[in-house]
Amino acid sequence: MKSKVLIKNNHRLAVCFTLFITFFLAGGQQVSVRTFDEEGMRVYAQQQAFDYMNYTVRPPSIWEQVSWWFQSMLQEIFLNPNTPWLTRIVYYLIILIVLGAAIYYIIRIRYGGGITPDYNTHMSPVAGIAQTTPEDFDQSIAGAIKEKNFKLAIRYVYLKTLSSLAKKGMISLKDWKSPYDYERELQGDMASSYQEMARLFEYVWYGDFDAGEEEFNKGRDLSIKLENA
Repeated sequence: MKSKVLIKNNHRLAVCFTLFITFFLAGGQQVSVRTFDEEGMRVYAQQQAFDYMNYTVRPPSIWEQVSWWFQSMLQEIFLNPNTPWLTRIVYYLIILIVLGAAIYYIIRIRYGGGITPDYNTHMSPVAGIAQTTPEDFDQSIAGAIKEKNFKLAIRYVYLKTLSSLAKKGMISLKDWKSPYDYERELQGDMASSYQEMARLFEYVWYGDFDAGEEEFNKGRDLSIKLENA
């Protein structure tokens, strides 16, 4: 019994001591009351950025209206418990069809027409190189020169060079590859010579520029240099 009374008295003394220390330490401090600076308020009120009373509401743009409509439609489909299950299935099917079509065209652009049944119809010019012999290229080049079509002759020379490099294992022919892709597969002087020849081919064939015998001779010399490397 005496021990309980002693514990209570100790608790009271501790509380009293804590209150005494708190008042003693905080009692001598002065409290500063902050007030509004009327002059500063007038300065801010004159600035347009702080004029909250006069403002104009910008009407929503067409894109914002379409976006809000689309969001409301999604909420109606996914968040509305009363939406028929058939509507949700149709919606999911539309999403799958759109994603499937996008993936299909991405693959087709990347890997050419090889995934379509009419592969031969949509075959790119580079795709038929593996089935063409050097003699076939030489015959095509001779025919183009005979007709004074040096633009076409340069194209055949370029394709013949790609065929030669592929048979030597220096490059790997793919329908979707660009001339720059083949350049990265070569090294040293061969890469430099090929870059010069590919640049000539693209300049003449895709640039809608007339090619003469001088441009053809330059392309043929580069082709011979690459084939004999």
